[in-house]
Amino acid sequence: MMKMGFKIKHRLKTMAEIDAIKNFIEENGIVSVRQIFYHLVARNFVKNTFSSYVNLDYLINNLRYEGIIPFNSISDVTNLYGKKQYIKVSNCLYEALENYRSNWNDKFETYVEAWIEKEALANVIYPVTDMFGVYLNPCKGRSKVSQVYNYIQRSRGHNDLVIVYLGDFDPTGIHISESIMEQFNKQGYDVVVDRIALNENQIKELPVSFQHAKRTDPNYKKYYAKYGDVVYELDALTSKQLKDLVFNALVTYRPLDKIKALENEDNEQCEHVKQIIETL
Repeated sequence: MMKMGFKIKHRLKTMAEIDAIKNFIEENGIVSVRQIFYHLVARNFVKNTFSSYVNLDYLINNLRYEGIIPFNSISDVTNLYGKKQYIKVSNCLYEALENYRSNWNDKFETYVEAWIEKEALANVIYPVTDMFGVYLNPCKGRSKVSQVYNYIQRSRGHNDLVIVYLGDFDPTGIHISESIMEQFNKQGYDVVVDRIALNENQIKELPVSFQHAKRTDPNYKKYYAKYGDVVYELDALTSKQLKDLVFNALVTYRPLDKIKALENEDNEQCEHVKQIIETL
């Protein structure tokens, strides 16, 4: 009897966990597995351990296979190489129009991009950066020389350079702003790094990561003296929180009325081209 009672209790807990996962996805749209994990940790559904994370990943995959949650609700980073194929040329032209955007960057004094450490979360905030016509760069923590160089090439003609940055709160992460600015200085440019996540105020409300600060990190001793060996992951923020942070940061550089005017201009050009395509 004791054993059966345990099984029933375990089953009910799993069902409640599944409901929490479904509700979280419905509220936030596309999410990463780690976002779901920290959401469940904060609500005491799972323990904050690596093994719990692995078990959750397995559960989420099964929920996708069984159709309980949509396959495309989980942000997975995949790359597919090869030319896209079309039934006819006009289909390709119509798709090009759907993706068309004039060079909005030249319409603003400040050149701005959004950089995010976690590539899996890029899909989450992309709708916001795309709305403002801002490039999104998953930089995976440390800025590379080539990433900085390519940014400089894209920003030609602008004196004011800005990066809106989102990353983990760990020994490397809290120094990323200085690291990025140093890379730009070495190539002869100045940039403002607006770190909108994660910061000290935000982590007060977040669960710690199941991982720990790496002792091999050159910033470990300084970090440990102030925060200990706990770290916080960007995934602990919900999709809505991430989107709101990015929106509030970008709207200061690109006012909505200007964005709307640019959209209208692009739509007018596209309608004119569609009339030409229809004659082909």
